[in-house]
Parts: sequence; C-alpha cells; structure tokens
Amino acid sequence: GKTPSKMLLKNKALLSFAHIEKILELQRLSFDTFSSVNPGIVPPAGRVGFGGMLLGQSVLAALHTVPLSFVPVSLHSYFFIGCDPLETISYSVFSLREGRNYIHKEVQAFQKNKLMFKSMLMLGKVDERDLKPSSKGNGLSGIALENDSDFKGYVPALNLFKSKLDALQNAAPKPREKHIVERFFERYSIGALEYNFPKSFFDGGIYTSSLDYYVRLRPSISNDYSKCFSPTRVDSYSNKEIININDPRYNYVVFSYLSDAYFLITAPHFHGKHIHSQTFSTSLDHTIHWHDTCLDCNDWLHFYVKNKNACQSGRHLMEGEILNKRSGKLVATCLQEGISIF
Repeated sequence: GKTPSKMLLKNKALLSFAHIEKILELQRLSFDTFSSVNPGIVPPAGRVGFGGMLLGQSVLAALHTVPLSFVPVSLHSYFFIGCDPLETISYSVFSLREGRNYIHKEVQAFQKNKLMFKSMLMLGKVDERDLKPSSKGNGLSGIALENDSDFKGYVPALNLFKSKLDALQNAAPKPREKHIVERFFERYSIGALEYNFPKSFFDGGIYTSSLDYYVRLRPSISNDYSKCFSPTRVDSYSNKEIININDPRYNYVVFSYLSDAYFLITAPHFHGKHIHSQTFSTSLDHTIHWHDTCLDCNDWLHFYVKNKNACQSGRHLMEGEILNKRSGKLVATCLQEGISIF
C-alpha cells in the first residue's frame, strides 16, 4: 500500500489545483461503490480536505449509476467530520427511487469506516425542449441581466491578490505564512478554476449586503448535451466508461466542486472583515438546485453571494445565485450553512 510520505509527495503535484480530473478521479470497485484515486486537495489556508472535492466526487459516483440521459437536478448534502487528505475516501451509492423521469440517489462517503459525508441527489431525464436555445435570461432571478461586453470593476484574481497582499498580511495571520501565500499564487495562476474578483474582494472595513465574482473552468469541457438525448435510443448506463471532461455531464461534477470554493469563506466580508480573517471555519451542509440542463463551466459564471443569517455562535447561512454571463440565465441556486469564527 501507499505510505503517508509517498501520498504526500504525490499530493504535492496536485497542490496547484490545476488537475481537475486528477483531483476528482474515482476508481470503480463495483456497480455502486467507488474510491478516490489521489490524495485530497487542501485549500491554501486549510488543514483538511476541500469540501468541494466531496461534492464533486459524490455527483460523479452517482452519475456512473444512472442512464446517460439523466443529469442532476438538485443536491442536498451534509458534512459530518473533516476529510483527511492522506486517506482514501470510499463512496457507496444507494438507489432510493428510479422512475421514468426522475431518479433519486444517496451517496455516502467513508474514511477508516467512519461516515464523513452524505449527499442526496435527484436526477432528471434530459428533455429535448431543454436542449433548444432560449431567449436571454429566464426570469428566475431579480439580478440584472449580464453585461457581455467587459469586466468593468473586476480584476483577475492573481493580480488583485498580489496588490492586496500587504493589507491582508497586516489584517489576518494566515496570509503571513510563506507557504500559504505560495499556494494562493498557484491557485490563481495555474489552477483549473479562473477567477475575476471585484476590486474590494480582499478589503476589510466594508459592510455589504451582497458580494459577487466570476469563475470558470480553464480546461476545455464538452457541452454537447445532444449526447444525452436520443428519441430512439433505449436508456443505457455508462457501466464501463469513465465519465470525464469529454462527457457533458461532467459540467455538473465541476460545478459542484467550484460551488464550495468561495462561499462560506466570504462570510467575514459581510461584517466588515477580510475574507481570510477567520480563526475557524467549517461547512455543515451544502445544497444546489440546478436550473439549466445545458450547464457549461467553460462559460463565465457570475456568482452572487449573500449572508442570509448570522448567529452569535458563529453559524452562518450563505445563499448563492449563479448566472451564465453570456446568456444571462440563472443556472443554479446554492445554499450553505457553516460555522465561521472571525
């Protein structure tokens, strides 16, 4: 077996966040059981495995157990204990109900035989009507339609982080550590996810009711959802095929991963603090409702975040609305509750 030191060395190759398929890679053990292949990814200032990895891998595992014509509609998940990045994660998929148009699955994740994470998914059959282009926007959000022309007021994440580093290091302890700063540089420069942040993203002393940013996947990913629909084809399962970026459904895997990156961590921003000023932060749950069948993570996704509720005990409820910048459509709504102490 792999020794911890060997796994740690291999994990260093993944620390850049550049290899999305490696981060989320699963080995199929049976029809409904899977295990992680590589050590877990850890956020730059974190100590345990990234929750988005669990979300993405649970969706990936579930997709391997449903017909090709089904895509996720909603996800409800709970985090029980922190993920050890050096330990293998085992996933078991349970079928709750399999109907003609909707399938319900439960995914459980274990480390050392301890249940650490659970996710329930509803998947819907792709309808031919959902594959047709719609008019700009879908009327589901009160957010103004996107301006396709530019990113006025937004800055590439690496440039902004460098320009704000001195202020961050004066205000928060973690960005003062050299290896953490290097990890942020890696994430923003060659990471699989590309970000554009508003100029005030890393600022303190700002009390705001909402925060937004742009994110997209750098590596090219298929968005040909016609592969998921054929009026003459009998539903088939991808039993022997490994779902990857050549499969349009992988967009849902990637979206689940990225939806956890700048969500709870932004809570201090709503209370006049720097977003990296937490002394403790952990996610308790995570919910996603997808509204667009033809999800495309190569498009710029405009992520609007609100801190809907904050308890004195440190529990925060975050809400996110995600729009496709090009089409103006609301593609997903996310909710996350967690503990953030700052």
